[in-house]
Amino acid sequence: MIFFKMGLRNLFRNKRRSFLTMAAISVAVTGLIVSDGFMEGMSLNMVKTATSGVLGHGQIHSLQYIENPQSENFIINSEKLEQELNEDKLIKSWTKRVYSLGMVASARNARNLSLIGINPKTEFQTTSLSNKFDQTSPGENLSEIFLPPLILQKLGSQVGEKIVLTTTDINTGEIRQDIMYIGGTHSVSDSLGFLHIKKLQELLNLKDNFHEIVLNLGNPFLLQSIADPFWKKHSTSTYKARGWKEINPGIAAIMDMSKMSMGIIGIIMMILMSLIITNALFMAIFERIFEYGVARALGTENKHLVLMMFSETLGLGVGAALAGIILSLIIGGALAIYGVDYSGVEFNQVTFSEPVRFIFRWHQWVLYPGLAIVFTLLTGIYPAYYTTKITLSRALKKTM
Repeated sequence: MIFFKMGLRNLFRNKRRSFLTMAAISVAVTGLIVSDGFMEGMSLNMVKTATSGVLGHGQIHSLQYIENPQSENFIINSEKLEQELNEDKLIKSWTKRVYSLGMVASARNARNLSLIGINPKTEFQTTSLSNKFDQTSPGENLSEIFLPPLILQKLGSQVGEKIVLTTTDINTGEIRQDIMYIGGTHSVSDSLGFLHIKKLQELLNLKDNFHEIVLNLGNPFLLQSIADPFWKKHSTSTYKARGWKEINPGIAAIMDMSKMSMGIIGIIMMILMSLIITNALFMAIFERIFEYGVARALGTENKHLVLMMFSETLGLGVGAALAGIILSLIIGGALAIYGVDYSGVEFNQVTFSEPVRFIFRWHQWVLYPGLAIVFTLLTGIYPAYYTTKITLSRALKKTM
């Protein structure tokens, strides 16, 4: 134990160097923990934002609509499907939607846009789209349409004014027009218009048919696997159920890329940390080279010299890891409370609507500090081996 204690005491022989070395390692540990927690928060924020809006946790479409999203490719024979959805305990709520291309025209201008017909009652139970509407949200008034502010500006119209909505009958191809009132505005997308599902079904001559069912599973991470039996259970030869990962693989790819990025950052940090530790240890050896030479001359065994060096590197690693954890708790706690505001920033068709916050995960506080200690010990192998090769003659010359 005396050699182990000597190694720990050696840390305090040059307090400034030991402090600076520990500080460099602790900053690396803090950087890894904070980066991991922030990327975790960004991924979680992106998934929640995307799946709580138009995307939902899952969707069901006809196979023809998936291949060719046209208004005439709607879901047929939906009675059995709707009954299955109502009986499935994994599904918290669901809603129907109708999609179409259309044109809105005022006395001054006209604009093309995509139309979404929704059932306000079930839609707002399933998604958080109600938060995207300004002042008033869609209700049961079939003559109201909700437009983005940009289209409203280009039309030269205001909320409450009349516009002409033009669509196409899916059976005959004839132009269908109706007078609509601008019920309000929304911030979902600059190319979308929302109206009641019954009104759009009437204009398209869809009867009671629809194009899409959106599912709310309560947790977007509940059924992440594309191969989960749940999706096959609600699919047939005419329609298919898919999770958000299959519908928008870009979000899943970004999550995988963030994990890969953390791996690359970790490797770079550990290499830089190893170089700093190696330099500090060799500086310490050079300062105490005469002591090592005398110890070797007196017959000190190599394993005792190695133990002494390893105890010094272990002290560096443990001290730096603890300092990194404390610093990460301070920075991570602040980011978890206040976050970083990315509101309005769009990334991969997802617009952030709330601050990105630090997310605490157990692996952050075990993996990165543990890796720092392990890498510190591994880095000490060569300096420890070097101490076993120091001779008294070399020590007297003070050369390495």
